[in-house]
Amino acid sequence: MTLPKLHQTRNRLRRATTLERMSVLLKTETYRLRLMANSPAYDIFWVRKRNGKKRWIEDPDEPLKTVQRSLNDYLQAAYFLKRTDAAFGFIQGIRRDPDPRNIRTNAERHLHTTHLLNADMQDFFHTVSAEAVYRIFTHPYFGFEDDLAQVLTGLTTHKGRLPMGAPTSPVLSNFAAIGLDEKLLDLAQWGGWTYTRFADDMSFSSTREIPNQDIHKIRDIIETCGFQMNEEKLKRFGPDDTKTVTGLVLADRVTLPDDYLPLLYQEIDKLDKVLSVQYQMGQAEERWVKKYRQQVTGRANFATYILGDQDPETKKIFQKLNDAEQPPDDFLPASWLEFPY
Repeated sequence: MTLPKLHQTRNRLRRATTLERMSVLLKTETYRLRLMANSPAYDIFWVRKRNGKKRWIEDPDEPLKTVQRSLNDYLQAAYFLKRTDAAFGFIQGIRRDPDPRNIRTNAERHLHTTHLLNADMQDFFHTVSAEAVYRIFTHPYFGFEDDLAQVLTGLTTHKGRLPMGAPTSPVLSNFAAIGLDEKLLDLAQWGGWTYTRFADDMSFSSTREIPNQDIHKIRDIIETCGFQMNEEKLKRFGPDDTKTVTGLVLADRVTLPDDYLPLLYQEIDKLDKVLSVQYQMGQAEERWVKKYRQQVTGRANFATYILGDQDPETKKIFQKLNDAEQPPDDFLPASWLEFPY
């Protein structure tokens, strides 16, 4: 998307101040929007996190998800044009963006620093209440009528807060954190630090140590803005420490953790064996195999994005992945129609 298109999309949203106009924008009848807002349908399940704990997912049913996706496109355009200097996660990209916001550029803001503090907010989405979402929609930036704001709040919240799994939750969490970002940016300017936020991960870097009393100020601002710091994930790095931001390592440039590439090559080798068996048996690719291939490809693409096109490992990754996905000559399935009787 281009910047002019982004302005156009944002302005279309801001003109839809009534439920009737919004129904036209979202291509859904008003009565359907009301029904979904009054009784939003979600499939609730959990997945296991790396630390072994459960993460509950609230997956909206298809009609609701379709509306949320459409609304998200407009909200993303609106947030892009209102984003703070600190925000880097869940932000739409545009062509030829002079200031791209993503996981790599977030980490790059903290390169060549001597001291780093990483903080994390607990239950980020679930902390954003339905009341906070309603305030977003009635804010002068949108100026939606009360009826519309209530319907949009019902369409985008579940059990009184943002659900983990709705397409609109990331951008609405960013809107809810605008005040937080502004206050922490002011504090960072006062302290001579660099502050960035990638979703619920906050990083503060400085040429000198950030003292405990200033960490208390950070905590107070987070709580004043309606969020809560996850004390277990608060981490300091000194001059001699290997520093990481959102899992990426800060060295002469932003790079991957030491174990990322060895694990990736193991996964590619495993994919190679799985696909070889599929080719040998002449079977169509099973759903789980397709999903596994997508996961490995995604991890490979992430690695090459972080490393860059000129890194020797990038060529090696693409070569190994390409070799894994090619059917070996001796495993091609036989055609029984051509078998010589």
